[in-house]
Amino acid sequence: MTANHDDGTRHCQRPAGGPHVDHRQSQSLLSGYNVTADQYVLLALLNIEDGITQQELTRRASSDPNTVRSFHAAVVQRLFDFWITNKR
Repeated sequence: MTANHDDGTRHCQRPAGGPHVDHRQSQSLLSGYNVTADQYVLLALLNIEDGITQQELTRRASSDPNTVRSFHAAVVQRLFDFWITNKR
């Protein structure tokens, strides 16, 4: 579910009255996908809108700039590793 900011941008939001899952439970649920709970939030935000800046992603995720920077570096590394593994 998403919600709109006053400036018209959107962010992820837990459904009202929906089940609450804490950070530890989220980590457990996502561990099989090799994705952290923080990474999942960032991926969900990027799924909503492409092309947003790291600064905007940080704001929408209510995150720390270092977390977003680490996420970006990890994604780039995974893509590079995938490319190296699968090139012919």
